[in-house]
Amino acid sequence: MKIGEHLIAHELADTAVLDQARRNPESKWKQLAIGTVSLLPFHRHIERTDLLFYTENRFTEIWDGVAHERYADPLIGAAGELGLRSTVVEHRHGVRPPANRSVHCPRYDMSPALALRAALHARKPKPDPRSVVGLEALLREVSAMGNTPTLQHLASQLHDFDLYLDLHTRLLGESRPQCVFLVCWYATESLAVQHVCHALGIRCVDLQHGIQGKGHLAYGPWAALPSDAYSVMPSAFWCWDEDSANNIMAWAAATPLKALALGNPWMEGSTGFASQPVWEEDGRTRVIYTAFLPDVLPYPVLDAIRETRTTCQWIVRTHPGNPQLPTLIAEVLGAEGLTGNARVSRASDLPLAAVLKGCDLHITQYSSVVLEAVSMGVPSVAIHRNAADLFAEALASGALRIALTLDELRDHLRAPRQFHGTTTTPAPLVERLRRILQ
Repeated sequence: MKIGEHLIAHELADTAVLDQARRNPESKWKQLAIGTVSLLPFHRHIERTDLLFYTENRFTEIWDGVAHERYADPLIGAAGELGLRSTVVEHRHGVRPPANRSVHCPRYDMSPALALRAALHARKPKPDPRSVVGLEALLREVSAMGNTPTLQHLASQLHDFDLYLDLHTRLLGESRPQCVFLVCWYATESLAVQHVCHALGIRCVDLQHGIQGKGHLAYGPWAALPSDAYSVMPSAFWCWDEDSANNIMAWAAATPLKALALGNPWMEGSTGFASQPVWEEDGRTRVIYTAFLPDVLPYPVLDAIRETRTTCQWIVRTHPGNPQLPTLIAEVLGAEGLTGNARVSRASDLPLAAVLKGCDLHITQYSSVVLEAVSMGVPSVAIHRNAADLFAEALASGALRIALTLDELRDHLRAPRQFHGTTTTPAPLVERLRRILQ
């Protein structure tokens, strides 16, 4: 996974940020002191639970003073109806927790304990990646594809994996949940969590957060898997749609791994969260552009905004993993003389479902919002070639079209084309949760 991420790093946003306690020596020693003080309470308050949810600050969005955790909250509510206890493990990184949450359950901040263990773990020698069977042959094979990671980089990844393994072995050994839910199964920490779950016989579920098609490094077709899969993989994948589930099962069918199309609970329940109207009812075409690094506002989009000042209203929505984007986008709009012609919206400003409700057209390079737009009946236009591989099903159904020139983009803005999708009513969330736990 790490070699693959390195090879396509030029196409990815800079979201792989190392823990601040390990990057910054000043912060490291400060966090070491905090972690030492916090370690005993952290140990004392870990209790047995039925379901354990791993989350991050960027998954929490606050509207009208209420904090919503978009992946865990719907399932925690359904678990309560089943009489199951839920616990959330989070990394607050010194951020004060929201006072008013939409869902209440025990929550544990791992940041102090992680900072302490990271400071102590830093003294341990890094593993030699060459001890991984087949690694050197793999590096030689992919060297022609681009800039492969160094052995030192891979040694750091293995070192981090060992750190997380130590921490989560204790946490999961104490809490002993029947099931763990997480997002991004391929992150280094998630790989360690899944390995511990495998060793302890705990079910582990990856919750879909974006693309799970053939073009994704983690969800695309694996050429070979052991008959029992890998211990660092989840037991099951909670997918939004049949296409995503079928893609995973195409390569995982011979293993115990399961992929179930169980819908997008967050999108289903958050359409009415916006207290103020999102769009003006003035007859203009309502357009959302989903922005992410490295090219936050490509020139075709800037030119389109400039040409449609009077015919379109624009919302530029930023990726939750890039908190610096709103400032960057505001600077670009200002430099282009377009301040006021497009509204910049953080992911935490408005729920995505509320923005897509009433939207006429979604434009992106290749954001996974294409999938969420499909579920809301909103057509998408992609301005990057990558989208054709990532969203083959949406392209085939007419939910997505490709526009690689400004003229093509103009045509779609003039008269957004509708697509004929199939709307299904999902089973009650309680039933879907029960199914993934079986």
